[in-house]
Amino acid sequence: MGCWNHTCAVTGLPIYEGEDVEVIMLMNSAHPEKSSHCYPTSYHIPIPLTFQGQYNDYGAVKNCKGIALPVLINAIRDNMVELEEGENEYHDIPAKKEEFDVNKMFDLDHENRLFMAQHPMQHDMRNCIPLKHIVVRKTVYDTIVENFKIEQWNEKTNTIIFKQLKDLTKEYDIFLQDVIAAMIINPVLKESTIGNTEIADLISFRGMTTYGFNKLLTINEIVISMLENKKEDVKDFIDNAVRFALFAQFMQDTRREWHVPSGVGSQNDNTENHVLAANLTISEAEKLKNYWDEQ
Repeated sequence: MGCWNHTCAVTGLPIYEGEDVEVIMLMNSAHPEKSSHCYPTSYHIPIPLTFQGQYNDYGAVKNCKGIALPVLINAIRDNMVELEEGENEYHDIPAKKEEFDVNKMFDLDHENRLFMAQHPMQHDMRNCIPLKHIVVRKTVYDTIVENFKIEQWNEKTNTIIFKQLKDLTKEYDIFLQDVIAAMIINPVLKESTIGNTEIADLISFRGMTTYGFNKLLTINEIVISMLENKKEDVKDFIDNAVRFALFAQFMQDTRREWHVPSGVGSQNDNTENHVLAANLTISEAEKLKNYWDEQ
């Protein structure tokens, strides 16, 4: 059995065995053939948490870790469709909740045997939804998240201000205080947004036109549960969700779709045409910038 390269979902470059990656799970969208394709969720909807690991050379990820990993695995296990072994014992592998872990998740994904159950809704009458994974080279993911700027209008100064991750981390404690205060008022709180911080907006994806991010799990509910159980790493969990929210906004701003990239399974590692594509993007972006600067 041969080995192959993975593909970075942002750069399109090959990822080799042992490279550090960020893993994002994707659910199929409803009726992509009817989508306007105005937003990144035309084909797939990401689950709004990530975990880390190393590419294993066979389409999966090894040495998986991260604050959100057990949350993701538990959510998928609770909602997965169980399948019996099919006619081909090598490919039609069984999908069982009692056997499910991160390694089994990648096995089922590889064999196209990973499905989420759902309650049919008016706009989506499927009984189950396919689930796949994508990877982003860790250095690429971190660079995007740490350098991405949120643009805001400051009414007091009538100027545009920008916030980055380093600015947002200062709001984590304020957001947690808002959650605790809301829990005192309503112990069964399940609001989509809590408080008026940028963090509250980001992890609820308010204003991002990303309906469906919370299909499998809701960030606020998990934060509340962690507080109730006095989990000391709740801020690490919030950080994971905020980082993903910034990355999701990057995907939208750069007109990228959520989908499994081409080249997965290929051993091709030629990068000459990637350089051509990157240079064209820079050249055309500079032309657009100059055009608007002149207006």
